[in-house]
Amino acid sequence: MTSVLSTAQSITSLPTINKFKGLIVGPTGSGKTSAALTIPGRKLVIDTDFRLARQSDPDIEVIQVAPDKARGLKPWTKICNILQELWALAEKKEDFPYDLVLWEGLSSLGNLAMDWSLEQTGSDRQKMATAPGGGPAQPHYGPQMNQMMNLIRQAVPLPCHVIFTGHIDLYEDKRTHKLHYYPKMVGKVRSDVASLFNESYEAFRKQKDGKLRFFMNTAGDADRMNFLKSTYNKPLGALWEDPVEMDLSEENPGLQKILKLAEERR
Repeated sequence: MTSVLSTAQSITSLPTINKFKGLIVGPTGSGKTSAALTIPGRKLVIDTDFRLARQSDPDIEVIQVAPDKARGLKPWTKICNILQELWALAEKKEDFPYDLVLWEGLSSLGNLAMDWSLEQTGSDRQKMATAPGGGPAQPHYGPQMNQMMNLIRQAVPLPCHVIFTGHIDLYEDKRTHKLHYYPKMVGKVRSDVASLFNESYEAFRKQKDGKLRFFMNTAGDADRMNFLKSTYNKPLGALWEDPVEMDLSEENPGLQKILKLAEERR
């Protein structure tokens, strides 16, 4: 089985810089994308959910990932090509053209990786048997998970702020029968993915003082979301207390507030 996404040799050759490397999870409409786009500068959005309308802001470039019938490219191959092009830009002597690369939709990315896995063949050049109805069977999940983890591992070290957004889901621990929230992903990836980021936040909204307001939790607990964390806010509570309001009307709106606090601490 040939992997489209292999380990990029250039990842370890570039200098490490202090940038926001984050995972933001939450339900639809919780403010994940709006908060991410408050990071100043030129932004590239890889949109797999097709929820981001064409932007009038000249600092925001959106790539919507769909099949390229003219070139015969399927979505997962297009995603891998985008990542390779970004690393090619990063290796040039000129400044990297983006301050933020935002990957919209872990669940959709996972679906595209699974579509890729369903097309793969084994050593006998035969496709693996699918489940009844043509859905994925057990052998398809390993390649799908490897593709997802490799994508994130290669995207995070880009020389800019990098954010992935995703939904959350409730899962039962088969050993303890306890229920836990994790990013909505397949298999072991859901519990491992947060380890690839410095910041893992939960976005949510609620009514406060008669207005709909948006917030972030940046730390979890053992009984709810133990994957939430912030390396900026270490020791816990050193810079802010949860939840952090993502008020877009502030002088430093959204994630700019967190970045400013982190910068002042340095």
